[in-house]
Amino acid sequence: LLFRHHMHFDKDISELTTEDAAILAAIPRRPSYYDPFKHPENVEKRRNLVISLMEQHGKITKEEAERAKSVAIEDQIKHGKKDDNPYQAFIDVVLSEVENMEGMTTEDLYTGGLKIYTTLDRKAQDHVEAVLQTEQFIKGYPNNEDFQAGVTVVDTKTGAIKAIGSGRHKTEVQRGFNYATDIRKQPGSTIKPIVDYAPAIEYKQWGTGQIIVDEPHSYTNGPAIRNYSRNYDGPVTMRKALTKSLNIPAIKALQAVGTEQAQKFAEGIGIPFEDEPMTEAYGLGGFKTGISTVDLAGAYAAFGNEGIYHEPYTVRKIEFPNGHVIDTVSEPVVAMKDYTAYMVADMMKSVVREGTGTRANISGLPLAGKTGTTNFADETKKKYKIPSDGVPDSWFGGFTTNYSIAVWTGYDRFGEKNYLNSNDRRLAMQIFKSVMTELSKGKDTSDFKQPNSVVKVGIEKTTGKLPGPFTPESEIVYELFVRGHEPTEVSNAYTEIPAPNNVSASYNEEADQIQLSWAYPDVDSISFKVLQSVDGSHFEPVYSGKELTFTITQPKEGSTYDFQVIAFLDDSPTIESDPATVQVQVQLKELITDPIEDIID
Repeated sequence: LLFRHHMHFDKDISELTTEDAAILAAIPRRPSYYDPFKHPENVEKRRNLVISLMEQHGKITKEEAERAKSVAIEDQIKHGKKDDNPYQAFIDVVLSEVENMEGMTTEDLYTGGLKIYTTLDRKAQDHVEAVLQTEQFIKGYPNNEDFQAGVTVVDTKTGAIKAIGSGRHKTEVQRGFNYATDIRKQPGSTIKPIVDYAPAIEYKQWGTGQIIVDEPHSYTNGPAIRNYSRNYDGPVTMRKALTKSLNIPAIKALQAVGTEQAQKFAEGIGIPFEDEPMTEAYGLGGFKTGISTVDLAGAYAAFGNEGIYHEPYTVRKIEFPNGHVIDTVSEPVVAMKDYTAYMVADMMKSVVREGTGTRANISGLPLAGKTGTTNFADETKKKYKIPSDGVPDSWFGGFTTNYSIAVWTGYDRFGEKNYLNSNDRRLAMQIFKSVMTELSKGKDTSDFKQPNSVVKVGIEKTTGKLPGPFTPESEIVYELFVRGHEPTEVSNAYTEIPAPNNVSASYNEEADQIQLSWAYPDVDSISFKVLQSVDGSHFEPVYSGKELTFTITQPKEGSTYDFQVIAFLDDSPTIESDPATVQVQVQLKELITDPIEDIID
């Protein structure tokens, strides 16, 4: 009681009013539900019920009851000052977790003499706080008090929460709003691995080389889908679609599986749907309620843990005064096939190596991740004069085999200056990189292990088929497939390359040169070589390059020159055309002599 009155009212217990006492009586029934900072409307209803009961039982007069009920919750509640505890944000989450445990009462928590053992990693927590609260590690935070950030660090293998970044600006309050755990925001494209591509692998056995055509497309209920670039990439592998964060292939994957199966998969790794049936818009992050950084970090951890999901937790065990101990660690759940986890993790490695998440990449660290950005509604942008590149939220979630970290940055209320510009969007990646770098120092980080259920196969990147004999090396990529579901059909997209045409050769007697020329329809990926034979000798190479002409100077008089002009692929020189041939005769030069005059003595 002393803790709660100080926390909520910041006054001595002797100063509590009737309405204060009613709140203190209301909260223990359901502490989280009646938290006045998070759910003021709930606690007001309960407070007023308690006041009515006090009047009914003659504890206060009707006038006192009416006066107490007239006080607004916002005017009544005053944030109590924090104790000098650098881990208060983490402790707040611990308290909420214990309060919500089945069979645990508020009296147990505050008066039961419990010993609560947590998952806190002090080093990690200290660094997260330093990253968010100072500019020692991240420079360029927006000069806007409304800008916020939330961070959750989870142990990939166990689900244990190691650190929590509750907000960008410290507030001297206990049980204040936590931007890592309390906020619910649309996740943007960070959701694509979870609801679009992982279910396609899990239920359809798609490989990372599955070809999806990026083209004009619509949701099943009619509206058109647009990529961020407003362009189309044509046939792309599933890996490329995720790496570039293309929207149309993502929805096509979701449509192939169906929203019911996709929701089932996502719920299995902790993504909340608030009893709302999933729609296709969820495939691009269009949640009605949203998710927290805890949800995202926990879900991503399953991909880095061979498909084993642990619900994130902060309490390891609780010891009662009588010696009874409750083990509260999260139990492992097989949430997906090992091939699904590995393929998703491997595609997300491509995101940070060469895709939208390169600013989060850490050299030498096996790392996977995904970016996410949300958008303002058109009417909101117009009302608050938000520029075209302004967005409300930016996410980054990433993981190694040791840690899974999710970062949200943005604004939780509208305003003319409350938006992230193109530079601000990078902050989530920068925060992630700083935290993951610090936590991984001096720690062995193994790469994700390819299970026996996965095979790697070279395919044509635009057809998804096995390469044919004339497929250029530049068109071949190596992708992952579920064993037994790899492609078997050989592509015929590339046949023999055509020989050069209009080949001609002529001897220019005045210049004493043989001039050779030819034509070719498309030389973008083609080079040429010229072979020469003189008077029936073996053909020898005399030229290689991109030009369509070649000149031989001072050829041998009276000789016959035969030429072969061959086209070949720039990136696969062994793949070449049939030779185009031409012959030219070098004439003998006429001997010109001066007339001899008779010399008369």
